[in-house]
Amino acid sequence: MAKSRDEVEALRPLWESLPIRNLDADIDYFLTVVSHHPWVISPYVVRVQPPARDPMLVVARLERHEFPVAVGYRTLVRPRLRTAVISFDGFLGAATPEDLALCVDALQQSLRRRDADAIMFQKLESGTDAQRAVLDRAGAITRVRGIQPMTRWLVDVPDTMDAFMSRRSSSSRQRIRTDNRRLLRKYAEVRVERLHERDVEFMLEELERVSSKAYQRALGVGGTNTALGRELIATCHRKGALRAWMLYLDGAPVAFWLGSLQGGIFSIDSPAFDPDYTKDSVGMYAMYAMVEDLCADPLVTVLDFGHGDAEYKRRWANRTTTLRDETFVAARPLPVLTALLLSGLYSARAFAYRTARDTRFGAGLRRAWRSRLTTKSSGT
Repeated sequence: MAKSRDEVEALRPLWESLPIRNLDADIDYFLTVVSHHPWVISPYVVRVQPPARDPMLVVARLERHEFPVAVGYRTLVRPRLRTAVISFDGFLGAATPEDLALCVDALQQSLRRRDADAIMFQKLESGTDAQRAVLDRAGAITRVRGIQPMTRWLVDVPDTMDAFMSRRSSSSRQRIRTDNRRLLRKYAEVRVERLHERDVEFMLEELERVSSKAYQRALGVGGTNTALGRELIATCHRKGALRAWMLYLDGAPVAFWLGSLQGGIFSIDSPAFDPDYTKDSVGMYAMYAMVEDLCADPLVTVLDFGHGDAEYKRRWANRTTTLRDETFVAARPLPVLTALLLSGLYSARAFAYRTARDTRFGAGLRRAWRSRLTTKSSGT
């Protein structure tokens, strides 16, 4: 068990010898989170030794974790538990269902030792061996129920932008060309700059100039909004994993896309645009520049838009998977009561979401909330 930075560093040779599917489980990314996330107590990396096999690692951190229950963009309650939080795809070297079972069993020792009151497995893909290994070990009253599944939106990246655009209807392609020509006529200078080719401080300053105006700022999301976000961007930049595209109109930064490459998958962080340019479709113009570069990059095979309900994800993704956080707690009074409370609230919220999810009212409500948050973020 590695519970300090020095103990994690001692695992670096083993860690870097194992395949890493998600940047969240990279050792440098992990140490950045541990150092800068305000909830983190310590690393909690478990070394698991299967019989007659090379060792495995479970990448986790110990947190005073909040479990917020939100309706729309408003948080109602946020109970806290001391929680072992597993990084995305954090079972390194686990190649079989038996390996995964050993990893989950090793984690359960943290509950028995009272190191943690809960274990949180982030964004497990439905139907996978990892999810089955977790659910097989969750008790009837110790599992937090009612957690909403998330749709992960993916795009298989072709070799050319023409092949990417060919997936759209002819009328859609014509509309895109019309929007782009309108933008080029309206502004004297239209350019997209690859900020990852510049120094990290300049990049962060330019990203912040747009992020500070976007509705995501009022939600507390977006890479430049926190010290942790800025440090993670800097870490990815140092590792050569970061890509960022900024659209400038007449010299002003107005929209950006950024993300990180790991194992052939380019994962999007929160894009943002200046709401004053909404009618110019600046976010989509910047996205097309990003996609054109990704198509030309032989290292990129998949574009991962992440989860969420943004319309562009539905429009451009050509396949999806379903993800779900899974949490179970120690069989002790306070953790069990917290799990029962969360299960009830999450289940009620899920019912309400299902009722309104695909209605015009629900879509209109989301747009109204985002418009309100954009106004709040810009201070007007």
